[in-house]
Amino acid sequence: MADTSITFYGFWHLVGETVRASIAGLDCGTAVVQTDGSVLIAYGSDTGGLMTAAYLYTNTNALTGVENNQTFTVISDTSHSVTVPVVIGLDYTTQGQVLRPNVASDIHSPLGPGLGKTRRAYRMAAFVQDAIKMSYGTDFTTTLTATKFTTDGFTARAEDSPFTGVQWDWIKDAYSFDGMLCWQVNRPYPCTICSVSTFVEVEEP
Repeated sequence: MADTSITFYGFWHLVGETVRASIAGLDCGTAVVQTDGSVLIAYGSDTGGLMTAAYLYTNTNALTGVENNQTFTVISDTSHSVTVPVVIGLDYTTQGQVLRPNVASDIHSPLGPGLGKTRRAYRMAAFVQDAIKMSYGTDFTTTLTATKFTTDGFTARAEDSPFTGVQWDWIKDAYSFDGMLCWQVNRPYPCTICSVSTFVEVEEP
């Protein structure tokens, strides 16, 4: 009989805590660590429903040399031994933000520095590596917008299909002395920011 979940042990130091699981690069959501230190992760618990015994068997040893690889047995039609990356731990969020564009080169102004001039960031561009999901804006509380990585401009990329390249989109912002591009990545998704750029409208005197 096919199994419907996977149980991982050894988390006695996190008993009662809510942890997040990433299996074979898929975000499999959160679970509470049980009194015996076990964590139960149901098949299909990732957003796209990709994480199944068959999926793990197909992708076994796909990431060789990864230090967090784990070997365990799954049962679909038959019993299979699989080796895939497994990361289970406390959740956290990664954030980054550029400094205020206060010099002429930052705001591309022929009229001198940007200090003391109100500005509005209206568009962003970022060169990212191995990105699945990220959000961007000019502050972390009111303007963040989720990035839409696609395969053809319309179809959302699958969770196991990270994006590497240039992403651009419009930004929500109001005129102020700030206009500082920020971004946020919710784990366990990877996202390396290679470079960012902000398109800014400046009120010149």
